[in-house]
Amino acid sequence: MYIEANLIGFYSILEACRHYPVEHLVYASSSFVYGGNKKVPFSTDDKVDNPVSLYAATKKSNELFAHAYSVPVTYADTSALERDFGFKPHTSLREGLRKFAEWYKSFYV
Repeated sequence: MYIEANLIGFYSILEACRHYPVEHLVYASSSFVYGGNKKVPFSTDDKVDNPVSLYAATKKSNELFAHAYSVPVTYADTSALERDFGFKPHTSLREGLRKFAEWYKSFYV
């Protein structure tokens, strides 16, 4: 029950921040995210991919949620695609969305 409350509660905070933008949100996680790390003191640069409790896993999940809510611009460097395959994308977002909607409608209808 606590685990659900921790995840749902933080998700609700993130959603509120999305709908009512704030300048900064500071999230205090827990040293439990460091699991069985033998190196002390812990550092924010340490890997925390192996939580040793459900509580630690929820704290790590919340950190990932926060990061995902933070990820507003996506703009890929396609120079390797152009160099390796001679392909340079040129479809605008509007045109791409229109073409996708047309394809989707024809495929699924």
